[in-house]
Amino acid sequence: MASKSNLQSLLTKASRLRHSKEIWEFASPLAWVWVTPRQRAPYRPYLFIVVNTTGKALLSQTQEHPPDTDEMLATLLQAMVRPGLGAGRPRRPKAVHLDDADQVSALAPSLAQLDIRCEYRAQLPTLNQTRRFLERGFMAGDPWPVANERAYPVFGRTTSDGLIDLPTKADLLWLEAGLSGFLEYLPQFLQREFDDDDPENLVLSAQTISGETKLKLQMPELDDLFRA
Repeated sequence: MASKSNLQSLLTKASRLRHSKEIWEFASPLAWVWVTPRQRAPYRPYLFIVVNTTGKALLSQTQEHPPDTDEMLATLLQAMVRPGLGAGRPRRPKAVHLDDADQVSALAPSLAQLDIRCEYRAQLPTLNQTRRFLERGFMAGDPWPVANERAYPVFGRTTSDGLIDLPTKADLLWLEAGLSGFLEYLPQFLQREFDDDDPENLVLSAQTISGETKLKLQMPELDDLFRA
């Protein structure tokens, strides 16, 4: 979270800048890629993107957690005070467009102090082009693409008559422990930290919403997998 003193300092600096006739587009969407750091759970980053409507990118950065209003304001002020390389001199825009009405309501009072209009737009065409470019850059590395928000498993329980029912609390806790423990084990397996590539009776600690639990991991024999 941006500190109040830092925000006030940025507001003061921005108030002294030249007032341009530019219109900027600003958003902090959840990226359609997964970042996969070592020894940590994968996550989808939030992208801070500030562009003007002629296509010049003034600022782009990422963070792991959802941004709050102060972080949004600080990012926008940083784009004014310290625009990115090749983005021109520090300046204020005459208007900023966002595609989130709640963010417009939250940011408008502070931007009004700088004589900057803060307006809602259902579409931000220039920013979306920049977003696609940035996400292609992510894809050149290790992150995994998100095919679709609904393209991932939904847990359920199969009843005796073949119907799919909602999982119980015990089901969800069991699945959480299993997935958490496996994600903890996998990096160690890939780095060959275990003496045996096919561990037997391996017990791992798994952290769940209900507390720490133990997970027993046993790899099947290949003969069992391919037995006719």
